[in-house]
Amino acid sequence: MTEVKHTPLPWTVSDYYEEEAGPAIIGADGYPIADVEDTAIMEDWVNALGLPDDHWAEYPGQAYIERPMEEFQANAEFIVRAVNNHEALLQTLRDAEDALKGMVYDFEHNTGENVDADINHTMETIEQALAKAKGES
Repeated sequence: MTEVKHTPLPWTVSDYYEEEAGPAIIGADGYPIADVEDTAIMEDWVNALGLPDDHWAEYPGQAYIERPMEEFQANAEFIVRAVNNHEALLQTLRDAEDALKGMVYDFEHNTGENVDADINHTMETIEQALAKAKGES
């Protein structure tokens, strides 16, 4: 079975969108991936999620939630930030796991070589990855 790959990174949020429509998420190839706009929820999901009955129905069997454009923009930016940082976060976790295994080995074998430097380097790497994922860098 062939693995289907997602659209190449980085993704961005379009600077242009019509006033009535929400922002679009654009792939590295310049083509849209998704529009972040009106939210319709199927009736079964309304019941499963325990949502209130005061949603007005645009179509039979659907509940509709009106969201402000600023929320659409924030959602698009959040999705893009999460997607663009996914691989880096996974790699940081793999590296941290390897570093911690090495530190445990050093402690178990009483060598203690470079443990302080390894801990500091691992913590710095984790802090940088977290800051990037939070949009702080």
